[in-house]
Parts: sequence; structure tokens; C-alpha cells
Amino acid sequence: MGTVFYPAYNDGAPDKDTERLLARLSKTPGTPFSQMTVKDVRDTFFDKEWLAKPDEGIKINNVFIPAMSGSIRLRVYTPAGEGLFPILLFFHGGGFVVGRVEEFDSFCASIAAGANCLVVSADYRLAPENKFPAQIEDLETVLKWLPVNAKSIGGDRNRIAVAGDSAGGNLAALASIIDRDKGYVGIVHQVLICPWLDISLTERESYKFFGDGIWLSKSTMVWFRDHYINTNEDAKSYPASPIFLENFSGLPPALIIAAELDVLADEGKLFRNKLVSAGVPVQYSLYKGTLHDFITLPLLFSRANDAIEEVCHSLIKHFTL
Repeated sequence: MGTVFYPAYNDGAPDKDTERLLARLSKTPGTPFSQMTVKDVRDTFFDKEWLAKPDEGIKINNVFIPAMSGSIRLRVYTPAGEGLFPILLFFHGGGFVVGRVEEFDSFCASIAAGANCLVVSADYRLAPENKFPAQIEDLETVLKWLPVNAKSIGGDRNRIAVAGDSAGGNLAALASIIDRDKGYVGIVHQVLICPWLDISLTERESYKFFGDGIWLSKSTMVWFRDHYINTNEDAKSYPASPIFLENFSGLPPALIIAAELDVLADEGKLFRNKLVSAGVPVQYSLYKGTLHDFITLPLLFSRANDAIEEVCHSLIKHFTL
């Protein structure tokens, strides 16, 4: 029989950190997103006690770049020492609706320190104030700006990788595709962390197993989708859903970090298969017993440190090829 928290799932079980967290959350279930305003969800998306302090050796500053919408803020994390540093362009998660770049300070600083690289976190526009494809417009603006201006922020334009978690994983995958097709950057590596690659919410097995879960449910994904997308037809095609891309050849080598107990787990696996079939090198790492986006919250999940270390090692490898 399945676990207490995921009774339909028989192939694994929560690790100790996950089980402890789910037990605690089950005693004080929160209000469903569908019954909350966007502002209230944004204000409570991350419990402040979950967020670690960023590495003190990392300098954090903001750069504003021109855009058709006015400007886009880039939050830049610079390690100690002299540049020019390789660059990781990062897109944060939050279903395209929530998530503040500051909430990812600790994660980005950890990557900057561990991979000795510049991390540039893009503060892209959020829905529903700015629906699809506003986020892709911001992404492309950053792709155009970054290589031309890399030196001004201490970065090496010839060593640029891209990463993102959840919805940010969608944008990171899109960045690699757009760059392949338009040649803005020459991205050397893509890191996709629990990526949301199918906005249409195709009901794969991972949705059936974990869709009623406490941490990330199908109803929450529906809430995100309905705020982000204009029509269901948009959701069922590329570029909203990178999983439906027709040509995967020529994309940069990928690292895909997946969580076992995640409604999006099957999307990462399917994307891996499509990349491999197209001849793209892929490292796929499934972290057993973990929840969606565990990597960003090391105070809750000890396995986050292992995953962060894996990301850093992969970045170092591809920055030096």
C-alpha cells in the first residue's frame, strides 16, 4: 500500500525531512490558493523561517536594464575574488505568479559561492498583471543584454549558463531554445530544477500520485495556469509549454534535478527523454523521497545541500569545457 501522505504511490516513501514537514503541515492545513487573493499568496508563499541567510562572502546588488516594459531588474550575486567570472542566468520559480527574487537570495548566493560564478537572477514580470508571453519577452530582453554587457558586471560573455526552478525551469529551457535559434549568447549549459514544462497540465502518473498532496497540488497548478495563460490552446503548445517543442537537437547539455514526490516529476523525465533522443547530453538526477523544489530550502531539506553541490559541480564542468 502507498504512503500516509500519498496513498496511491507504492514505489517510494518520503525521506525523514519530508515526512516531518508533511506531518507538521497536515496538522495546520493552509487556505487553498484558489480561496486567496494573489497578493495574499505572494505575501505568504515562503515562510520566512524557511529561508536561510545568504553566504556573507557574496556581494549582492541590483542592475536595471532597459526593456519595452520600462526596465527589468537583475539581481547580481558576485563571489569574492577578481573577475571576469562565468555567468549563471537564473529564473526563479513561483508558477509565473508569485516569487520574489529576494526570496532566492540564499540559493543564488550558494550557487555563486559553490561554482565561483556570477549569478544573475532575472526579476521578470509576473501574471496575472502581465500574462503570457510577457515573461518570454523579458527573457529575450535579458538574453540580448547579457553578453553585450557582461563585462560591466564582472562576467565573462563566453561562459554563460542558464538555470531555473519550477516555472523558472520553463523559462530556462526556453532561454536555451531561443538562444539556439537566434544566437544571442551561446549558452553552454542548462540546469532545470523540478521544471514545469507542460502548462496544459497533462495528467501524467505523477499528477495522479501526488496531485492531492499538501505541498504542491494539482489545484494549485490549475490556479497558477489560469493566472498565467490566456487560453487553453496556448497552454497546449510551444512556447508556453517547452515539452511540445518539435526539434530538440542542438540544445546545450542539460542537468535535470527532479524530486520523486512531485506532480511535475514525469515532465522532467519526459523532457530528458526528448533531449537524449535528439542527441543532447543529459544528466538526470532523481532525489528520492523529496518534494517539489526542495533544493531551494536547505533549512527544511538536508538533501538540498547535495543537490546544490551537484549543480555547482555541473556548472564548473561546463564552464571549463
